[in-house]
Amino acid sequence: AFFSRAYRENDYLWGRLHGADRLIDIIVSTLPPGMRMKPGRVAQIKRDAFIAVLDEEEPRLRTIQPLIASLRGEIG
Repeated sequence: AFFSRAYRENDYLWGRLHGADRLIDIIVSTLPPGMRMKPGRVAQIKRDAFIAVLDEEEPRLRTIQPLIASLRGEIG
């Protein structure tokens, strides 16, 4: 995979998305006991983060444009 630009781009993008997901979970886990977020709020924060990552990386990751389009469809 190291010699394939498409594989590197794929791994890089998934790493960024996974990193955003985990960071949000970590931050939410630090809320004081008894404090809750409104239903769907964490999902909306993650959606916004994923879209921000895709918006930032789309111009650079030229070989995985179909994946980016598919992810945008899944994210909504």
